[in-house]
Amino acid sequence: MVRFRVLPLAFFVMAAAHAAGHSGDVGADVDALARKYPAGSIDTAARAQQALSDAGDLDRRVQAEAQVRIQRCQHAIFMNDCLGFAQRFQTHGEHVVRRITLEAHALQRRLDAQAHARDRAADRAQQALQDAQRPARERAAEADYRQHQQSLRDQASQDAQRDAQAAASAPQGEADAAKRQRQHDQDVANFQSGRAQREADSRQQYEEKQKKAADYARERKKEWADDEQQRAQRKADREQKARTDPERP
Repeated sequence: MVRFRVLPLAFFVMAAAHAAGHSGDVGADVDALARKYPAGSIDTAARAQQALSDAGDLDRRVQAEAQVRIQRCQHAIFMNDCLGFAQRFQTHGEHVVRRITLEAHALQRRLDAQAHARDRAADRAQQALQDAQRPARERAAEADYRQHQQSLRDQASQDAQRDAQAAASAPQGEADAAKRQRQHDQDVANFQSGRAQREADSRQQYEEKQKKAADYARERKKEWADDEQQRAQRKADREQKARTDPERP
């Protein structure tokens, strides 16, 4: 009687294992992937990308192997136990894939946030530098203008002295003095006109820079909003999958 009870149990175990299939290459690859990417080992963007690729490939193989095992169980003597083996194989593989995928995505989100933070800091530093340098540039331009004006006054004084000497020496001197005065007046008018143009150009450049800065800020804000929307969508997709997956751990 004892032997009769033991033999059916051994037969049951062997039959269920045969119907469900051994771990084989896919099961070994699941364990190998878990060893390749232990918790906390995904620490670079390149490794995260490779981990997602490896996990995706393995997930497809696990799902395909699980379907094969489930089909085999339809002809097994102990079908329920056979299905249990197949489902545990599938659950284990999905758990490993899910852990690696979540860790890789978490690192990618963290690296993206750090990159955005660096970009914003660089933009603020560049703008602060330009703002800090603007008063010095304006003072330098004003100093150049005053120096040029002084040079014109000095030149006018020298011209006036020469004109006076020329007027005293000959009638021709008066004509020469008038001509030089007219030339001087023309030079002053040209400089004033050029100064107005330079000031207009400076204002235009400043306004263009302000517009570019505003456009850039809007673009950054839109990118950030898009990233947030994508992350929210991915989170919603994962939660939806978790709610609809009857085999989740």
